[in-house]
Amino acid sequence: APTAQLGQQIGVNGPERRSANLVRRWRELTITPIIAYPRRGRLWEVFARSGEALVDFEIGSKWAFHRVFKLAGIVRDQRARVIHTQGPASLDLIAALAARVARCRLIVSRPVMIEDMVTYSIARRFVYRLVDRVGLRMAHLVVAVSEQGRDRLAASGAVSREKLRLVRNGVDIARFRGIDRKQGSRREIVVGMTAQLTAQKAWPDFLSVIAGLRQKGLPVRGLIVGSGPLRDELVALAGKMGLAESVEFAGFQEDVVPWLARMDLFLFTSRWEGLSVAVIEAMASGLPVVATDVAAIREQVVEGENGFVCE
Repeated sequence: APTAQLGQQIGVNGPERRSANLVRRWRELTITPIIAYPRRGRLWEVFARSGEALVDFEIGSKWAFHRVFKLAGIVRDQRARVIHTQGPASLDLIAALAARVARCRLIVSRPVMIEDMVTYSIARRFVYRLVDRVGLRMAHLVVAVSEQGRDRLAASGAVSREKLRLVRNGVDIARFRGIDRKQGSRREIVVGMTAQLTAQKAWPDFLSVIAGLRQKGLPVRGLIVGSGPLRDELVALAGKMGLAESVEFAGFQEDVVPWLARMDLFLFTSRWEGLSVAVIEAMASGLPVVATDVAAIREQVVEGENGFVCE
């Protein structure tokens, strides 16, 4: 769901990345997708190359409820039978209303629980919860991406067990085969993360870890793969922490595989998540993961086996 002003390029969140990962597989599942996505989105060309129907759907704001009729018109023109939305809650409600207008079914994937969004104010989370409950009640099916998410949705009372389904996020592991890390050939240990440069990912914590390890005399280098509104602030912070030459800001990368191949460790400092696609991609590339204990991380990282989980 685009949140930037018109004309600005939109970053990539989990829902867009999941859709891009799946776009080549839908036909195998006898699904004919119509992708409603803004032309200024960073993944526009990825969707265009798929050969599937692609409609320039510019929403402009997460609260643009007047776009209900535009979305309903797309559904009717394309003769779609189902709308699938993956949040945020306000976009789910827009999709729910469009489904009512167009008389089609609605499936909502709920990767993140609203109460976990700790970087948002209490008042904002309260409003989001109200909006979320309305959208979820209007859905024909609700998909949780983790066992933890499924159980919490059921306990919330917003979704009946009959409407709930568990479908975990995944990646095409064939993309990650043949990665050569050339262990022992480098003098530096590369610690990295792939994510948007937003408050949710707690990038100052990431930089603090890199600084702390270097202060202990360890030959550590940070690798940050992603773009976002905090880039300039984080570059300045890295400079203040004496990391200007020790942390690389790689920007947005459509294909993260070569960048994961450069890492020795995946450090995931997120404040809240669903079932992280970034962590799945890191594990698929053979990286050990150190991650914060949020949401479904413990369904992904087994302590001491493929990584470590910390508060």
